Amino acid sequence: MSSDDPAPATPGDLGRYLALAEDHDPALDELANMATTICGTPVAAVTLQVGDVQRFVAKVGIDTDELPREE
Repeated sequence: MSSDDPAPATPGDLGRYLALAEDHDPALDELANMATTICGTPVAAVTLQVGDVQRFVAKVGIDTDELPREE
């Protein structure tokens, strides 16, 4: 890892990102919408993996807010 590489995310970092996601960020919705346009798909998502759950913080064409992580 070079000195320019960011530090790895910690569980505390994920908690802060999740708290931000709870506030609903329109920029993340815009990102998901752009992904559908660029990729030509009806579905796109921005997700966070928190413990055993995958949270959808922005989504297009998906009706659920989270899914359990299956191993």
